[in-house]
Amino acid sequence: MKKNIIGYISGKYTSYMRLLTVLAALLFTVSYTSVMAQYNYTNEWKKVSDLDAKGLPRSAMEAVDAIYRQARKDKQESQQLKALIFRMKYSEQLTDNGRAASLTEIDKEIQSSRGAHRAILLSMKGELLQQYLRRNRYQLYNRTTLEGDTTTDLNTWGIDRLHSEISAAYSASLKDVPALQQTSLAPYDDIIEKGNARTLRPTLFDLLAHRALDYFKSGESGLSQPANLFELEDAQAFAPAAAFAAHLFTTTDSSSLQYKALLLLQELLRFHAKGGRAPLLDADLERIRYVYQVAVMENKEELYAKALEQMQQAYSQEQEVTQVMYQLAQHYYQLDQQQDTAAKGYAAQALALCKKAIEHAPGSYGAIHCRQLAAGNHSSIHRAADRTG
Repeated sequence: MKKNIIGYISGKYTSYMRLLTVLAALLFTVSYTSVMAQYNYTNEWKKVSDLDAKGLPRSAMEAVDAIYRQARKDKQESQQLKALIFRMKYSEQLTDNGRAASLTEIDKEIQSSRGAHRAILLSMKGELLQQYLRRNRYQLYNRTTLEGDTTTDLNTWGIDRLHSEISAAYSASLKDVPALQQTSLAPYDDIIEKGNARTLRPTLFDLLAHRALDYFKSGESGLSQPANLFELEDAQAFAPAAAFAAHLFTTTDSSSLQYKALLLLQELLRFHAKGGRAPLLDADLERIRYVYQVAVMENKEELYAKALEQMQQAYSQEQEVTQVMYQLAQHYYQLDQQQDTAAKGYAAQALALCKKAIEHAPGSYGAIHCRQLAAGNHSSIHRAADRTG
């Protein structure tokens, strides 16, 4: 009987404690939901937009600061990043040295952040420094470069130091590739302009990689050129996607932006080789356009045409294979304009490819470009095709 009483009391006590725990959880949820409901980010950003439209940057800055503080409290990383972007915008409007102040602020944020949040901040830092370079290019080329410069004052940096910092920021943003490849873009919709490429570039890795590529592919360089300057002379740059992605490109010029672009394109192709064909085609098109632009081998025209023909076969079931067909048609047309190749029927090949692309996917980007090539921008292609036909 004693055991039964103890068991009964124990059971009642356990049920009572469980009830208290549930009530506490409910009270916390209600309280938290109430606080969240009181702070409507959409409404607060509307206030910022209205103040901005009225030409009141200082008041807008104050409103942004309030959003930033609340976002930190709520651990809303996307809202924090958005607020930081706007703080930097208004800082440049309100202070004489706003760009340097923004750099200091973003460096502070980077130091206290981790994971995806840190990666985005590093990419933002790269873009911030790029914008500074574009706006001050003339002054930078005339600024004396300090040997072994380690200062944190942006206004004293020479062009070489600035390029080094930009490259380092973008490279650091991609440090944890596996984690970024597993991170969806959805949580960051507040700071991303939605386009039609989300299905082709669905992860945070895609976003940050292409932001870095925009800089690496730019061909920007400092005043000093290394004696071992990297030049793309390796024919494997035009190899099929899998072979290109697996190839070991070598250089002793480790600071080369061209070399960094190649490595990043390889990473993108390896990643998308494991998924759908459309994202792989998107990355492969970017790769082939870039290597054709920078390659210096004598037979690059032949390698380029061969690579496009191989891609046309490899991606034949994809709608946007028409972009490959357009690139190849454009290449044939350009060859036709050269005096020593004008009689080889390139114009007819270009026209046939364009017709095939339009039939394959009439509404695709490649088909649209093919129509322009065949009937609009280069109408002489028809006359050339008639002569060779």
